[in-house]
Amino acid sequence: MSTTTIQAAFAPELRAALLLKLGDACGDISDATSLRDMEVRQDRLAEPLGRFDAFRSVIDAIGWEPVATEIDAEPHRWALTTALRSVLEIEREYAEVDPRMDGAAKQRERANKNIREIEAFAAAAGLRL
Repeated sequence: MSTTTIQAAFAPELRAALLLKLGDACGDISDATSLRDMEVRQDRLAEPLGRFDAFRSVIDAIGWEPVATEIDAEPHRWALTTALRSVLEIEREYAEVDPRMDGAAKQRERANKNIREIEAFAAAAGLRL
């Protein structure tokens, strides 16, 4: 067991990353079940349902309150890594904002703070991003 603490301040960020990927899985489930020319088959649903279950499982483990929580990262390694990679990519794009844009400095500062938090959590959890 590799217990990892999710700090209260980071919990909403982690939950948002997981919900982003949960939404992607929902979209894929919807796509797989709405094709007119095919019968809904389990083989087309297995993969997106598996992703949905993995992301939901982490959300269930961390809860909905912004409080420090400990989880066993090992059974959630794939979902945590996938969600954090996605949001890290977005934050890196935000950090590269055009300096001439209104609010650029504030956006860059916030993105860099989020990047540091994501990387610190990943390191503490033994995740490779």
